[in-house]
Amino acid sequence: KQGRYGEALNHIRLATAIHRKRMAAGSGQLSAGADHERRDVAPIFEAHVNIASEVMTLDPEQLDTLTGESFEVAQLARATSVGVAISHMAARFATGDDALLAGVVRARQDALRDWRRLDEELVKAASKPPGERNKEEESQWRTEKEELTAHLEELDGRLVQEFPEYAELTSPQPVSLAAVQALLGPDEALIAFLVGFDRTHLWVLRADRAEQFVVEYTRRDLEDAVGKLHPGKTLEEAQSVEDLPEFDVETAHDLYQTLLGPAEGMLGGVKHLLVVPTGPLQSLPLGVLVTSLPENGVSDYRNYRNYRKVAWLAKEFAITTLPTVSSLRALRK
Repeated sequence: KQGRYGEALNHIRLATAIHRKRMAAGSGQLSAGADHERRDVAPIFEAHVNIASEVMTLDPEQLDTLTGESFEVAQLARATSVGVAISHMAARFATGDDALLAGVVRARQDALRDWRRLDEELVKAASKPPGERNKEEESQWRTEKEELTAHLEELDGRLVQEFPEYAELTSPQPVSLAAVQALLGPDEALIAFLVGFDRTHLWVLRADRAEQFVVEYTRRDLEDAVGKLHPGKTLEEAQSVEDLPEFDVETAHDLYQTLLGPAEGMLGGVKHLLVVPTGPLQSLPLGVLVTSLPENGVSDYRNYRNYRKVAWLAKEFAITTLPTVSSLRALRK
């Protein structure tokens, strides 16, 4: 709030490093509350991206470094179980020895389940009044928990040694900007969003360059715009096609201009868009955005044939929606 963004960036980097480490290993990964913890710390990651954006504006010499830094931090804020599941699936196929890998993975899942059970029991035991605590039982549980921790470390070591692809792809660590660029073809672009409380961030990656944009659209703004584009009823609920409401072409165009308009210069020669949405954008197929309105104004869409003339984004690009940035690496490998 005091405008001391350079100092703020140093402090928020420390906070991000703490939570990033917890997400990668230790209690942040093992404990049953790990998913809740990741959701609770998402605002810290969003603040990191916001502060980095302010520093970029004040000090353009840091532009490239901070674009890569904020791109990785945004992935921590967007972490979802869907992306992890896809990484696990793809990694299983990547090893070439699926049966052996499955055995190690199942052993780790069993050990992790037992570790979490003991962790919960110890928390309950330690919460009791002193007179009701069983120190001998607690000591035994702690010993068992330490043994399970060692067993998990052993299994993780096996995965790293015997199945390096699996260990790499299932890590919760974000993918670097350069690593993503190496996966993109010359006619491809990856677009990643981070919808924050008071602004939206957009990254556009090509094989040879990358740029970050700030869109002055709040989460509430996006929720309202996306809500206008959802029909009030489905085709199954309508009595006939004529009973469906008209699609709001103007809002779809406004949303395109706001979200992708600033990045148009990065999309020259692109045929395939890979999109990583977040927040309200996860419920909107980006292909329904409209790149331009008719010169004669909006048509009468009660005549449904007029929709053929609309400049849908899907007419300009093939579009693939990804749950996370890291899923691109997993699926392509």
